[in-house]
Amino acid sequence: MLTHGGGQIIQIGVDNTSETCEDFPDEIFYVRPKYTPKQYDIEYMYATSPSSGASANMPASYTYTMGNTISNADQTPPAHATFNGWCTDLNDQTTCVGVGQPITIGNRDHGNRTYYANWECDTGYDLSYNSNNEPVCSATSITCDPTQYLPANSVTCVDCTAGNYCPGGTFTFNENNAQGINICPAGSFCPAVVANHTLCAIGSYTSTTGQSACTACQDGTTTSATGQTSCNADCANATGAMAWDTATWQSNNTVSNLCVLNRCEAGYYPLVNNSGNVCALCADFADGLYPRSVSTGVTVESVSTNYGGDGRRACFLFKKDINGYHIEEPYDEVKTPCPAGTYTNYPYNHTAAVHYGESYVCDTCPANTYSGIGATSCDSCLTNYVAPAGSTSVSDCEIHCDGGYYIETANDTECSAVGAGHWAAESWTPQGQAGSYTNCAAGLTTIGYGVGADEAGDCGRVLHVGANHIYLRSDRKTDKTLNVKIGGTVLYGNMANAEVNMSNNVDHSLKIKVGNTTYSVYDDSGETYMSPAGGSESITLDPATAATSFVPARFDSGNNSSSGWSAEFDNVTLSGVSVCDTTEVASRTIADAGFTPNGSGKQCWCQITSPVQSARWVTPNKAGNATTCAQNCGFYCASNVGGTSSNHQNFKRNLYSVSNITY
Repeated sequence: MLTHGGGQIIQIGVDNTSETCEDFPDEIFYVRPKYTPKQYDIEYMYATSPSSGASANMPASYTYTMGNTISNADQTPPAHATFNGWCTDLNDQTTCVGVGQPITIGNRDHGNRTYYANWECDTGYDLSYNSNNEPVCSATSITCDPTQYLPANSVTCVDCTAGNYCPGGTFTFNENNAQGINICPAGSFCPAVVANHTLCAIGSYTSTTGQSACTACQDGTTTSATGQTSCNADCANATGAMAWDTATWQSNNTVSNLCVLNRCEAGYYPLVNNSGNVCALCADFADGLYPRSVSTGVTVESVSTNYGGDGRRACFLFKKDINGYHIEEPYDEVKTPCPAGTYTNYPYNHTAAVHYGESYVCDTCPANTYSGIGATSCDSCLTNYVAPAGSTSVSDCEIHCDGGYYIETANDTECSAVGAGHWAAESWTPQGQAGSYTNCAAGLTTIGYGVGADEAGDCGRVLHVGANHIYLRSDRKTDKTLNVKIGGTVLYGNMANAEVNMSNNVDHSLKIKVGNTTYSVYDDSGETYMSPAGGSESITLDPATAATSFVPARFDSGNNSSSGWSAEFDNVTLSGVSVCDTTEVASRTIADAGFTPNGSGKQCWCQITSPVQSARWVTPNKAGNATTCAQNCGFYCASNVGGTSSNHQNFKRNLYSVSNITY
């Protein structure tokens, strides 16, 4: 710049120096500057400082002037690096020039320049420089937190996957392999996002690696310890078990329903108590009295639903196994012999059972049988011996003999006549014993059987009437009697009012007429009313005294099955009716007012209806069950009328008797 006014001239050179000029005229000058181009240097830096290891194609140092263009050749990068050109400031990418693009020096550019190689490492590598100041791309160091791992070819940690565990750590970038992730070992489980594997709890297992959950043991099995690869142990309560609840492994590494009993096998029962569920042996309590349980097994549930919480009640015994015994009270733990008069006896193939907690009573021996203690059956009384139900001894079996008869020898099944000169009342003789009779006083006798020898008064003398005879008594029996005095003793003949056709029997009957009334003299045996051989007389009885129309109590032909019968007796055909009685009393009685049978429904009674109506009903002492009586009563009547034994003879005399007799 040139100024004036002070007489000074300032010249500004290209090098910015100034000079003082004097004695210039005070005029205007036009000054043109003169420029001399100045050269500058360009230095290429392969690294951040000069390096001896520059690549062969690295540009050499270059001196430029403004406006020049400089080539930008590619450079050979180190491993895992990329050359991205040159930059005057690596921190300012706007100063960078890409590979193959020329570097142009502007007209106004000046000053030395330094260009730095722009290196870029691949992902996962960090740029550094070695001791030769050469760029080096080293694998990136990455730290993963626990529960994370570094995937292959990644610089970012991710959450651990199920079936693996990831403890965390510091890793270097690896293109091919994941780091920090471990497969879960067998015997363990690894859910997602865990730092360590966990051993499977007791009662669960994993048999292979890489499992995210354990498997629960089933069917009475468990494991001996944690971290097992199989169920290698039995449950402690496996003995006697048939079935189990399904066990389930839980995500908190516990096993629900492990070794939980569902059903016990035959011979066991579920014992549910504070110690847990076990199958207890039925034979282990009550001295093995209840050794069984159902073959299909007893469930734990049934203990409460069916057995009141006491599993022992599922145990039972077969009744056939304790024949002769019973369970006296519920929950008895011993068997007791059946009392005398009872029994128990089930066949070998019978399945009737007694459960613990139940009672089992013995059966009562039926009528006409007996038993001792602990019997499996009842012994039967001999034929014609009877005993009430529940009899406890053979002596309870007794045979009945009408008056005038007795059991001559122990265990005789038929009664024998006492014989002339003896008498015996109606009696019951125990089985195994002999009966007895009473002798008449000296000089007296009896007919020796039946009603003519059933009481002391029957002892007397025999009064002969023609070919017949009458047994006189030693005491009075009827209102009117024939009194016969022999020495100082008065004997009596029974007398009854009757009209008798004597046309063929003048010499064989004794009639006494008192006033206008004719009485027939007879003895208890009814001998005077037995027709002689060849006789055919009929007997008409006075209804007022003979009770010809009366029948057993509750006689009903519809219910008691009366039936007719007939038989030959002394060349005379007799016929009549028979019934089975139904009214129970202690003895059998015939009286004017009527007749009361024993009422068992099994006793047969007979009456003559032709040729005469007999005054009474008589039993042949035939008893059985009600059905047998109904079917055979008529046969019993006929066979006894036609028989010839002493019992039959007594039966006939009773049948013909017109007196009222208790026997």
